[in-house]
Amino acid sequence: MNPTTITLTNEYISIHDSPEAARGAAYEEAVNTGGRVLPAVMFTQGGRVNLSLAMTYADVQSLVHRASAPRDSDPRGHMNRPLMPDHARNIENYLVDNPQSYILPALTLTVAGDLAVYAAKSPSPLRAAWVVLRPDTRFWVTDGQHRLVALTGSPDFKTKLVGALQRRPDLGSDAVAVHLVFEQNLDRIHQDFADAAQTKQIPASMLAAYNQREPFNRVLAQIVRDCPLFADRVDMVSKTLSKKSQRIFLLNQVRGFLKELILGDYAAAEDTVARVTGEQLRTKEQQDEATRRVSKLVNTLADRMTPWNEVVALDPGTPAANKIPPLREKYLNMTATGLNIIGRIGHLVFTNVADAGKQAEYVEELAKLNWLKKNPDWRGNVILEADGNLKLNTIRAAVSGAIAKVRDRLGLPADW
Repeated sequence: MNPTTITLTNEYISIHDSPEAARGAAYEEAVNTGGRVLPAVMFTQGGRVNLSLAMTYADVQSLVHRASAPRDSDPRGHMNRPLMPDHARNIENYLVDNPQSYILPALTLTVAGDLAVYAAKSPSPLRAAWVVLRPDTRFWVTDGQHRLVALTGSPDFKTKLVGALQRRPDLGSDAVAVHLVFEQNLDRIHQDFADAAQTKQIPASMLAAYNQREPFNRVLAQIVRDCPLFADRVDMVSKTLSKKSQRIFLLNQVRGFLKELILGDYAAAEDTVARVTGEQLRTKEQQDEATRRVSKLVNTLADRMTPWNEVVALDPGTPAANKIPPLREKYLNMTATGLNIIGRIGHLVFTNVADAGKQAEYVEELAKLNWLKKNPDWRGNVILEADGNLKLNTIRAAVSGAIAKVRDRLGLPADW
């Protein structure tokens, strides 16, 4: 049956004088039709009747369907947009890898046919209701088709999506929240999907702060918390630092520094970060060792390198910390670019030098460098001068040029 041709009315909603009467009528129908009863809350939203309930994954697998637009077709003629298999596969892997500690947001569904709903009279905008699921009940997904496919799988692609329920049958007794909207007008369903997508993307820094499932982020959180230079001086949520901010870096900038230290590339793609650090930081012991090594580098530089040694002596959140913005204007190592240069040098040293004493010598030399932006070593690469003003140049080629200067100053072998 094509879901776009169905017309629904509110005739399927039966209102009773009491919750007991509504519940009893629902169970009576279930007995007569071979159905089952699910409790729900009925409410109106945007002038339409809505239900909020929960369905087991087994019910989702058997009762919920999608109508995805084929690729290269006009999506306006189909209920759902084209499915992105990689997106569904990522969700599937997330569910399989974290069966004891995951969260799956609600599915928004509509119903393909009459659905018996029994509700109680109430002056409240929220009414107790009971839904009868018959064996022939069929739902269509309005928002959440990738979550649906992640659970149930799909044979529609060259690389078949198996589905989390097939790979982890123990998930079958779990359930998901359902937002049921009684709507069959295709244009309105498309609008519902678009409206549901009106969310603000989580800033990368906030995602790094919250997503502790990734071992890389756990190491990041540890060094930000434990290194005196970073503690209470890193902006954990913003996208940019204001000129007057007492913070020294954004969390995402420190994350770029950690990418440099571990991968040798501050711009490494997230799937690359996850793949490489998933192996290098797989165990708690590996994470602790990485945290120790990075913290030692940062703490040594904060003790010996100008102006980090000045910053670490300032109490965060006090008038004394107002000295930080002028330092940010003067020194390259108070910028994300300088932080990335330091991270790359740390990566080269940690990767190529096994002797701890020799590593310490290189770090000492790194701390002695002149990090003032007016230092001629930075001219023509990460610092450009125009009309007497110094401007930061952050393109990759410029950063590579500055790294080459530092390598030369420290005497790092050319084959590193």
